[in-house]
Amino acid sequence: MDLFKCLCNIDYRNPCSILFVSAIIILLIGISLITNFIIIPGILLTILGVLLIIIFYIVKKHLYNELPVVKGNKNAGILIRIFAKDEEEYDDLKYKFLNEFTYVLANEKTKHFKTICIPFHLIDEYSSNNEGDIIKLLEKTNCVSLITVRTKSEQLDLTTQYVTEFTLGIMHPHYIKNLNNLLQQEINKLLSKTSKFKYLKENKMQVLETMGQNSSFICQYIITKSFFLNGQINDAKNMGTDLYEKIKNFSSKEITNTLINLTKNLCYNIHLFSLFIEFSKIELNLNEIGKELNEMNNYIPNTYDYYEGMCVYTFLKHRDITKVKEYINKCKQLNGPKTWKYNEAFLYAYMEKSEGQIISKYIQAFKIPYNHSELVYFIENIYDKEKKNTLAFALAILYIALEQKELAILFLHEYLNNKPSHSLEEDTFKKLSKKFDKKLVNSIYKQASLNKKEERM
Repeated sequence: MDLFKCLCNIDYRNPCSILFVSAIIILLIGISLITNFIIIPGILLTILGVLLIIIFYIVKKHLYNELPVVKGNKNAGILIRIFAKDEEEYDDLKYKFLNEFTYVLANEKTKHFKTICIPFHLIDEYSSNNEGDIIKLLEKTNCVSLITVRTKSEQLDLTTQYVTEFTLGIMHPHYIKNLNNLLQQEINKLLSKTSKFKYLKENKMQVLETMGQNSSFICQYIITKSFFLNGQINDAKNMGTDLYEKIKNFSSKEITNTLINLTKNLCYNIHLFSLFIEFSKIELNLNEIGKELNEMNNYIPNTYDYYEGMCVYTFLKHRDITKVKEYINKCKQLNGPKTWKYNEAFLYAYMEKSEGQIISKYIQAFKIPYNHSELVYFIENIYDKEKKNTLAFALAILYIALEQKELAILFLHEYLNNKPSHSLEEDTFKKLSKKFDKKLVNSIYKQASLNKKEERM
């Protein structure tokens, strides 16, 4: 029986099947020679033919009962498990669903993802939905995710209705180290729209085609999100851009509205994260920063993060104070974290406003949580290049806030030394003492003034 099954499942395009055909031909020639009394050559050819058939059977049986595996360290697979009532239905599902799924997913940006199917005769052996069993199955096949497709028929009055369910199973934990509740919620949200299809037999191919497209989009979204969560930002950018371009004009409204919104948000966050990375570099690439800001705005326009990023970018790139003020005003109109107050305080210092105005702006800004060390680094870079004296005053204020006494003394001394009057304005000391520790402010001011006098002498 096993041999019969094996022979009935021959693919005559592969080398193993060519071996079988050759063996049959050799066997028939050997038998023909024996019947024509050419005994010795006939027996030898018959034995050779039989041996080749046995070899074919052993090899084929071994391959027949083996799971397909995605080969290559650079490749990652998506495993598809199809439950069907018979092999004919399995082949229909596999042909249309898998073809459409692979077609939609396949391109230069996703070339390392391969799709494989569990053969029909092995489905029962690998039917478990237990998480541990599925993870072992993914490890065995070198796949990152399992998709399960089930179909059943329902008898109606005049015809038969088919119901096909699509389920995205467990993702490999090694592949997605940070698979979190938010991602799982997104998966559930997508599947709630696309997990079940009802159709009549005459619509079968069309429905399976749509299902293949939908499931491919969902998988690509999850892979993109997984790249993002794992910090593989360039891969996430490439796959996210590719997915967004595909689904913009996709006709299935059942999935488009949900998926396009999730994809826009994901792509926006990927570029926002890239923007943070660019701003954190010692040597800023302003062209790259501008590019990331434009990409963000293409996905979700006119956000708080966009306008705040444009404040910094426009200042660094063009020193266009008027435009920076416009972006700050845009931030004020949006429901954001109000970190624009730090931009405004810096701008007052850069425009060489009075000490009272600069202190007032920073006191307002200090109510908003922020990494003051990043501000100091940013302002010091500008101060080193342009030597605007009020920037030294702003740095002194920030170092007082950070309680870094020596650096506060240093910059306050520089400020006083370069100021014509060599002293603070009348209310400055009072405002600083009111906001910060009075003893600390007094000590810093005395030491800075002392250093100034010593230097003048």
